[in-house]
Amino acid sequence: ICILILCIFAISCVEKTFQNDTFFTIALGERTVKYGIEEYDQLVWHDNLKFIHLRWLFDVVIYSLNNAFGFDGIYVFVIVIAVLQGLMYYAIMNSFTKNNLFSFFSSLVLIYINQYSVAARGQIMSFLLFLVEFYALNKFINENKKRYIPILLLIPILIVNFHASVLPVYFVFYLPYIAEYIASKLKIFKGED
Repeated sequence: ICILILCIFAISCVEKTFQNDTFFTIALGERTVKYGIEEYDQLVWHDNLKFIHLRWLFDVVIYSLNNAFGFDGIYVFVIVIAVLQGLMYYAIMNSFTKNNLFSFFSSLVLIYINQYSVAARGQIMSFLLFLVEFYALNKFINENKKRYIPILLLIPILIVNFHASVLPVYFVFYLPYIAEYIASKLKIFKGED
C-alpha cells in the first residue's frame, strides 16, 4: 500500500506544463539524430567558441518521445522518472531505518520538496542515477553485495551521456566512503581497533 500511495503522490506532483528548455531539448535531439553530436557550431553566438553537447542522449530520448507520442510521451516519461525517484527515496530510507512507516512519510516529504525540479530536463536523469548510486554504494559497502559493482560502473557511463556536466558529483559521493576506509585503516595501523 505504501508503494502504491508513493506512486500516486509522485504522479500528482508532476506538473503538466513544460519549461522553455524542453523545446530546446527537442531541437537539439533532432539535430543530433540528423547530423550527429559534432554538428553544433551554429548554436553559439561567439566566434571560435564550440558548443559542447553535455546531454546528447537525453535530448535524443526526448526528441524520440516527442516524435512518437508528442508532448504526452514526454509527460509520461517525466512521470515514470518521478515515480522511480520516489521509490528510490523509499528504498534508501528503508535500507537505513528498517521502519516502513518512517520511510514512507519521509519519502512523501522528499517527493513534495523535490516536485518543482521534476521536469523534462537532464537533471531528472542525473538525480535518479545519483539515488541509485547512493543505494548501490551502501549495499556494496555495508552489506558486501558485489552484484552492485556493475551498477556502480554503469552509472557514470549513463551520467556522462545523459547529463555530463554533473559527472564530478558521482565521484564526490565516494569521498565519505574513501575517508571512512582510510580512517579505519589508520585505526588498525595504530592498534586502536
